[in-house]
Amino acid sequence: MSAYAGRTTAVSFVKAKASDNIKTLAELGAYSWSYIGALRGKEHDSSWTTADATTADSPDYTKESIVTFKEETYKADGVARDEEIYNVKTLRKAIRKPDAVAQGGEPYFWLKIVDPVFGTEYLFVQGTKCKITSAHDDVIKFSTEFTIMNSVDA
Repeated sequence: MSAYAGRTTAVSFVKAKASDNIKTLAELGAYSWSYIGALRGKEHDSSWTTADATTADSPDYTKESIVTFKEETYKADGVARDEEIYNVKTLRKAIRKPDAVAQGGEPYFWLKIVDPVFGTEYLFVQGTKCKITSAHDDVIKFSTEFTIMNSVDA
């Protein structure tokens, strides 16, 4: 049994349009990905919402529910470094002011997550948040949040 430090997970992105939400593995592999450097935390959250289906006839007075929708998000945070190799400024700009040509004016992306436990996964996402924290006595940090709308496993 092996365990790994979170720093071994690599995250890259490519700008996309809403119409790019369905791609094959071959199409995704052909993209020129921009590595997101200086990351610290990475979090992939999946959860299901439910609707209450409990009635007066529910067995043993047990609450019942049915599944409605799956909600998924991907969050990443790190140190805001100014070197172009980290692509932090490019990602921030693509979330805050999406490119009219490459993104159709909306903050869509494909994320490529390479993880030693779960392998390679491609996520079609919408950038929903970009936060910059500039504390007086600490490094400037950034955090991003994406809503996942589609995924392709390698």
